[in-house]
Amino acid sequence: MVVKFKKAAVLAAVMAMVGASAHAHSGSNRASTTFRIFGIVPVLCRVQLSNSMSAPDEEGVAQLGVASEFCNAPRGYRVVVSHPSDLEGAALIADGQRIPLSAGGETVLTDSSHPDLRQLSVALDLGEQPERFSSLGLRIEAKS
Repeated sequence: MVVKFKKAAVLAAVMAMVGASAHAHSGSNRASTTFRIFGIVPVLCRVQLSNSMSAPDEEGVAQLGVASEFCNAPRGYRVVVSHPSDLEGAALIADGQRIPLSAGGETVLTDSSHPDLRQLSVALDLGEQPERFSSLGLRIEAKS
């Protein structure tokens, strides 16, 4: 791959300069050379829900699948679920932990203070009005 070759060539050139510098100064007069390499990495965040949704069981809980989260934002990220508002008794269940749905239509599933890569088993307790569930959205936001 061209990109890997270019990176390898740059690294080899830097290492050759370091080696030449160390060889040239191997006498009694010791000198040191410092190289600093900086890289700029774009912030990348993504969340995806596997396609393993099930019909609600007799208790009104539907398995939504596994949410795969990745975000390299230095200050962390949030995963937010959008849903119909005012759903009495409804909740997300993430890795067995119950998160009641907010009355306003958006509920935080994950609130991380650092970059992370993780997976959560997610289910939905439809609550007292399962017929009101018309849509469910999932988004990830990098913290700035």
